[in-house]
Amino acid sequence: MNFSSAKRSLIKPLNKNALEEAVRECISKGILAEYLRRKGGEVVNMLMAEYDYDMDIAVQREEAAEEAEKRGIEIGIELTKEAIKLQKQGKEAEEIAGILEIPVERVQLMLS
Repeated sequence: MNFSSAKRSLIKPLNKNALEEAVRECISKGILAEYLRRKGGEVVNMLMAEYDYDMDIAVQREEAAEEAEKRGIEIGIELTKEAIKLQKQGKEAEEIAGILEIPVERVQLMLS
């Protein structure tokens, strides 16, 4: 018996509803609550299906890319707000670029 067949023999008696209920119970008890609120469906699906390492890595990379994109947008918004504030104080694009440590071309785009 290997891991996959052992896992199947344990999960077989369980059904998707039972796993979903277990996720809800964990959330209500504060066990991995935040993670399960976001990823509970994926957890259930992963337990019901064969674990695929390559797919897991692909999903993790996609999630990391989404998080990096979100963070990049947040930083861009903050920099733009700061550039506008500095412009209102009478600073020129070149000076703003130096203060914010970003290329002058980017500052010009923010202020246009």
